[in-house]
Amino acid sequence: MVARPRNKGFISPELNNLIIGTMIFMTGLTMAIVASMGDAGIAGLVTLLPVFFGLVILIINNPLYGLLFYLNYSFFFTGLNRYLVGIPLGLMVDVVLFITSLSMIFRLTKDNVKLLNSGTFITTALWFLYTALEAFNPEAYKIQSWIYAVRGISLYAIQTVPLTLLLVTKKETVNTFFKTVFSWGIFTAIWGWKQINIGTDPFEQAWLDREGGVTHVLGGQLRAFSLFSDAGQFGVTMAYIAFLFLILALGKYSTRQRWIYFIGFVVCIIGMSTSGSRGPVFVIFVGMIAYLFLIRNFKILVPGLL
Repeated sequence: MVARPRNKGFISPELNNLIIGTMIFMTGLTMAIVASMGDAGIAGLVTLLPVFFGLVILIINNPLYGLLFYLNYSFFFTGLNRYLVGIPLGLMVDVVLFITSLSMIFRLTKDNVKLLNSGTFITTALWFLYTALEAFNPEAYKIQSWIYAVRGISLYAIQTVPLTLLLVTKKETVNTFFKTVFSWGIFTAIWGWKQINIGTDPFEQAWLDREGGVTHVLGGQLRAFSLFSDAGQFGVTMAYIAFLFLILALGKYSTRQRWIYFIGFVVCIIGMSTSGSRGPVFVIFVGMIAYLFLIRNFKILVPGLL
């Protein structure tokens, strides 16, 4: 048997994801320790700068690192703001996505640019163009309000959609994406369950006392928000990940794998229920309609709709 040569300089998506996750964890831990001893702003500056420059080097080397960082970071940075008040952690999303997009632009070729010939990208581009034109709406009073509004509804999408189409092209990368989403889904579901059944920590309780309790403590009952900005976002995310688990549980896998996916579905459904939000139910309902339509199972779809 001839040994296959190792590809020097290559980091597998799984190992890369572990490195990024560890980097994020150590950054948060260090910031929390320094913040407990003094100024949170200094803690963020001292800790984030070297990590940020290291991340920039990784992204320049391979934009996939930036996309994976964005995926991991998006699950918890809003929750981290409850522990590090006053630090604009959300700006990290904008900076990382911009650098990742810039790095990807310099890697465009005639071959990979064909991957953007997709209805998903075209729809996203048209939506971004529409929201961009809203900046010239005479009814808009402040450009700052438009900037904050457009970030979440189209600016992130016009970057993440083409990045995903260009970078998530291999089976192992797709598997890494799903493993990341599922791992964070299980963790945040358990964290939400903990908030309801064991209680919130001092930082979460301080947020509830300061502003969150108005919408998250109703009739003496807490609505779980886990690591997210609010219970609504938590519930919708849980419903989305639960639906992904359910689709895979119905797939052509081994019995053991299907049971694992089904358990993940149940865990995320419980997480969704602790949010006390109605909207997430429609995520699964509409998702099932789309799924049955895509597999052409009209025998179930039509009676189900009726």
